Amino acid sequence: IRRQRQMCIRDRLIILEETMMPISNYFAPLRNVLLTDAAACVFMSVPMIFATRWLEKILNIPSALLFFAGICLLPVAIIMVFVATRKSVSRNGVALVVAGNIAWVVASLSLIVTDWIAPNFIGVAFIGCQAAAVTVFALLEYTGLCRLALAAKIN
Repeated sequence: IRRQRQMCIRDRLIILEETMMPISNYFAPLRNVLLTDAAACVFMSVPMIFATRWLEKILNIPSALLFFAGICLLPVAIIMVFVATRKSVSRNGVALVVAGNIAWVVASLSLIVTDWIAPNFIGVAFIGCQAAAVTVFALLEYTGLCRLALAAKIN
């Protein structure tokens, strides 16, 4: 009976150690989301910068808007990489990224619901899909931000 009791206590300690993850381990998923978001920014910016005329014909979105939106994505990607690759992920940095993503979604949706531009069906789908993807990134980054705050309180 005593041996069973010792094993039970040891098992509980192992479980406790596994759940008491050091705060640095909480950064890994958030880093991955930030780096994936940065890669998506670069991936989207390339055709928006270098294929603006072609995209304008397909989407019926002005080439100047596509070009400057693509240009804006590059420094955003750099900021995301910078925040993700620090030794300690900055909560303020992540909050800035989340706020930027929310602003991007609001601006994208405003293009759909207002008459500032007149995209065709494919253009509306393009704007809507990228806004949905950015919303997912913002939610994942916000979740990571909340986990960081919780981990800081626990540790």
